[in-house]
Amino acid sequence: MAKDIVKSVQRAIRILESFNPEIRELGITELSKKLKIPKSTVYNILSTLALEGIVEKNRDNQRY
Repeated sequence: MAKDIVKSVQRAIRILESFNPEIRELGITELSKKLKIPKSTVYNILSTLALEGIVEKNRDNQRY
């Protein structure tokens, strides 16, 4: 991996790429296991993306 890669940006992109028209909602644990990223990191990235209006959290099932 290149030295100038920003790991958090790379992880955010991987999280966003996990969603598609067939997979519209995913949970933190599910993403963590799928991408091999710590749950706390997935949570922080998704919280930031939600704050910026890029993803939405489903309040009924706590999935994004």
